[in-house]
Amino acid sequence: MFAAGLADEARRFADTALRQSLPPEEEARVRWTIAGMFDIAPDIRTDNARRALALPELSAETRGLLWASLFHNWSSR
Repeated sequence: MFAAGLADEARRFADTALRQSLPPEEEARVRWTIAGMFDIAPDIRTDNARRALALPELSAETRGLLWASLFHNWSSR
């Protein structure tokens, strides 16, 4: 949805459907994937990394990937 230019719809989907159907670790991994989609705007990528980092009970590995993604996306804005 993000890649198709449907950012608002994609955000709503990510904020509702993902949260309802996936445990936090899996949701964070999906958001990490979105944060790595360089065809979408850096602010959308940064937002997904931040939202993922706010999830509870993430592994150290996932947190590390998200922090690296957040830094990279923030610095490319």
